[in-house]
Amino acid sequence: MKRIAAAIVVPIIALLSMVSCEKDDICVDAVTPQLIITFYDQDNVSDAKDVTLLRVYGEGLDPDGAVIDRTTTDSIAIPLKTLEDSTSYVFITNSGDDENDQEVGNADVLTFYYNINEIYVSRACGYKVNYSSLTAGITPDTDNWITNISIENNEVTDEVAAHVNIYH
Repeated sequence: MKRIAAAIVVPIIALLSMVSCEKDDICVDAVTPQLIITFYDQDNVSDAKDVTLLRVYGEGLDPDGAVIDRTTTDSIAIPLKTLEDSTSYVFITNSGDDENDQEVGNADVLTFYYNINEIYVSRACGYKVNYSSLTAGITPDTDNWITNISIENNEVTDEVAAHVNIYH
């Protein structure tokens, strides 16, 4: 009797467990886009221009946690905050350390302002954030190396093309 019960119960349990399974949800393309910035020559605005030893980190944060760390490049991708309507970054050109391990270089503070648009993607991916109405400002100082900021696309929905051009 026990064998007959086991022969019936085990296949029923196996069948129920297979029927109750859901297909695997895999999230492949629901990523919150980063802000794409391209750097240009202030004297010849159609020419891309490298920034030497660029360091970029969140204002008020430790420079050792930089999102871009002493790289010579003409374009970068940086994240924007998803729970606030602005993000401020310190952009340092010719970044380095002096003999006392203090940051040297020319630092400018840029703030990006935007509206947050949460988009439900799927159960596996959850939500992603797109940004709209993007604007930017620079904190003036006595030695700004950034001379102009141009918003090329105020909708940050992908990472295909530059959203912001910075002239230096």
